[in-house]
Amino acid sequence: MSRVRRLLHAWEAPLALSIALAMLIGLLATSESGLPFRLESLTLDARFRLRPVEPRSSQVVIVDIDDESIAEIGRWPWSRALFVQLLDGLAAAGVKVVVLDLLFTEPQPSPLATQRRAIEAAMAPLLEKLDSEERRQFDMALSDLARTSDPDAALAEAIGKVGAVIVPFAVDLSPSGAASKLPAAPAVLEKAAYGRVRGADPDHLPEAAGLRLPIAPLALAGALGHVTTLPDAAGAYHFDYPVLRYDESYFPSLSLEAVRSFLGVSRANVVVDLGRGIELGPLRVPTDAGMRLLVNYHPNGSIRRISFADVLSGRVAPETFAGKIVLVGATATGIGDVFPSPFTPSLAGVERHASLIANMLNSDFLRRDDRTLALDGLIIILCGLGIGVLSRWGAVAASVVAAAMLGVLALVDYIAFVRFGLWLNFLFPAATIMLTFAIILAVKYAIELRRERWIRQAFSRYLHPDVVDELCRSEAALRLGGEERELTVLFLDVREFSALAERLTAPQLVALMNEFFTAMTEVVLAHRGMLDKYIGDSLLAVFGAPLPDRHHALRACRAALDMRAALSALHVRWRADDQPCLEMRIGISTGRMVIGNMGSERRFDYTVMGDEVNVASRLEAANNAFGTDILVSATTMEAANGPLTFSPRGQIAVKGRQQPVRVFELLAPTNPVVEGSTPER
Repeated sequence: MSRVRRLLHAWEAPLALSIALAMLIGLLATSESGLPFRLESLTLDARFRLRPVEPRSSQVVIVDIDDESIAEIGRWPWSRALFVQLLDGLAAAGVKVVVLDLLFTEPQPSPLATQRRAIEAAMAPLLEKLDSEERRQFDMALSDLARTSDPDAALAEAIGKVGAVIVPFAVDLSPSGAASKLPAAPAVLEKAAYGRVRGADPDHLPEAAGLRLPIAPLALAGALGHVTTLPDAAGAYHFDYPVLRYDESYFPSLSLEAVRSFLGVSRANVVVDLGRGIELGPLRVPTDAGMRLLVNYHPNGSIRRISFADVLSGRVAPETFAGKIVLVGATATGIGDVFPSPFTPSLAGVERHASLIANMLNSDFLRRDDRTLALDGLIIILCGLGIGVLSRWGAVAASVVAAAMLGVLALVDYIAFVRFGLWLNFLFPAATIMLTFAIILAVKYAIELRRERWIRQAFSRYLHPDVVDELCRSEAALRLGGEERELTVLFLDVREFSALAERLTAPQLVALMNEFFTAMTEVVLAHRGMLDKYIGDSLLAVFGAPLPDRHHALRACRAALDMRAALSALHVRWRADDQPCLEMRIGISTGRMVIGNMGSERRFDYTVMGDEVNVASRLEAANNAFGTDILVSATTMEAANGPLTFSPRGQIAVKGRQQPVRVFELLAPTNPVVEGSTPER
């Protein structure tokens, strides 16, 4: 059993390490898929919500096409003349960059063009009088007038008056992610590509399946940025794609292109470092291996929003927009796109773009890449090993430690998120702590259950049940080979047993001895003694084992006195039944002895060995010479230190000892008070 316990302790740390490695493999296999990632995403959202609110960039302003603007201006869609008016006002206010978060994929005909046929029909009588040259000149004039009143052309002209206007386009993605043959990018789109690319193409970058471009006048007048994004495996939009690939070229997102324009970095100086990030001059935008940027969300309303109608009517001071990035987008009901965020299930797309721009301008980035994955692995290993080592303290202490480790893990992840912008995995380290704790506790319980079963089988016949229960609860191991300890041994022998055996039949002798030994054994067990063995007509008992007991000498002496009383009670019954009466001799000695499992690995007994056992046997035999029935050694008398009466009887020689042993007779106690029986642990 001691070997099993040693093996348990020897394998706690390796077992914990094995569990931790299994959890690490699980992290690598499911870090962005299935239930684990969905649960981990919930912990990330909790970190967002628990983070203190901080002021956002004042360089970003949203002009909001909200419900109030729809109510004031009129039903959507609006005439592009309104956007021309807005851009003219922003240009006059000194805006630096305007971001149009509106897909202008369809032209808006001019009123004159739509009414041209009606005009020609009304003027038909006059037109019939014109010659061919006059009619040609009339048609040309009418066409020129239609072009000058073209709202798309007017909007393109207004875009040209602003320092920089970013116009969105969309990349349609292949649902299967499989590459397909794409038409070459249009010339108007090629101007938006970032030409400096280094590194190998990421295998898991989404594959394009098509394009949705703004109308040509607007695409030519402004800069282009894509507005395509994808939900992650949790169905959330924690990531954004700063660049997307189309036909071997990389094109910026709306937010990235806005920041590039704001910082004044030429497109030729932008470096797309595949699998690492994007370099905008001095600013580095970090990404993971799939070229994804982790969106650092903040509570709704953290970026200033101004109603479109208020700007158009002049109710906003022009300096509000001076030197700023202004995003124009829709939050009105039924207009614009919405995304779930940690703070709301319906975050307006324009506010998401604004958050990304603010992240970049403030270098307020979150990171989840190979380095954070390495930290996750290290934390998982440390959590597993920590539980494996500390679980040796016991179930209660290990439970407290496990709970404390979970708290520390949550605190570390929170601080890493708030202070250093790191998204460290919480789910797998926490699962490592709980699973390691549960498995080791279950193994320990199984081992302890086996140990308790073994102890009960080994000692239930030799110890009092209360002592067996204490022994099962004890953490002390019963070591093969034993240990040296101060103990008291009691040796009992039946007087003139040979003569008695000659007078009785075998069944009578067995019945008589069984009755005698039963009574004597009950006394030994009642005084917390351990029945070591029966040797013919003798009995050997040990006090102070297997559990330590500083009162072992006193208990042995009291047991001897109670044996005398129990024998007297047996005499009364034996005489009444006309049976022979047994007499006994007892010797008690105290000293250093070896106690433990003696024998082989296959078969052993828990027993005592030592010189004091021989002394107790000699004392038992010396009762014949002194005419006594209980003799104790001087060491026992001194160790008993209780309300007992001893009478000196001289000395006896013991084989193997140079000095004789002083002998004392144990008489009836002078004080019947019984001392407490709680053993010293």
